[in-house]
Amino acid sequence: MLVLGADSIYFVFDVRHKIIFGIIDTLLTTIFQAKGGNELLISRIDHISIAVKDFEKAKSFFLTIFGAVSGAAEEDPRMKYFWNIFSLGDLSRLEIIKATGQGSFLENFLSTKKDGGVHHITLETSDIKAVKSHLEENQIPFFGYSDHNEKWKELFIHPKDAFGILIQVAQLRDPNDYLPESILFKGEKPWRIRTSGTDYILSFAHPGGGSVEHKLTARDMIGLAEDIHALGIQESETGGHGKD
Repeated sequence: MLVLGADSIYFVFDVRHKIIFGIIDTLLTTIFQAKGGNELLISRIDHISIAVKDFEKAKSFFLTIFGAVSGAAEEDPRMKYFWNIFSLGDLSRLEIIKATGQGSFLENFLSTKKDGGVHHITLETSDIKAVKSHLEENQIPFFGYSDHNEKWKELFIHPKDAFGILIQVAQLRDPNDYLPESILFKGEKPWRIRTSGTDYILSFAHPGGGSVEHKLTARDMIGLAEDIHALGIQESETGGHGKD
């Protein structure tokens, strides 16, 4: 059993960073391998979609003014529209869509707008079938249910049934499929630790794609090591069923 005393950890920080990195790395491996509790039906807001008349103008606005990063993009000839996903910050997504021909489903929506507007919000789920059953049980109408594409499964709730907002619920095979290469979290492990002066940067691969970073002081890292170690002891004592 690995026991970490506060004095010994302070010594490690003073002498060699690599040693504490190894300790945290080992403890995180144990925690990440442990099974968590029940997953939420909706894990997050995946993106907000804006329909526009002038795509290039809208794209330039979000890239130049807000520093958005362009990700996946594709034209759908059947639905006659084009979509482009943009990332802002570490976890936020924005989609810009435009009509590509007559008969597009966006025509009516855009006909009442000067330049465009929010078309829908997309919520991510890990189980689209469970969402479908949940809506049916609660008598919430939905349409456009599709689960044949392993990469993207979806359904929609009409604005008249969702307080004026078109809601898309989607199950993604991997959210990273839609993100630009520059913000993908790369590495064999879902975490990374590096130094920044006297502080430490702890990065995690986010389940919604990309990564999230936290800056920690040496004292923070010691507290993290102690908490993870305590959780590891709790897991071993309860047979892998720790308490929250």
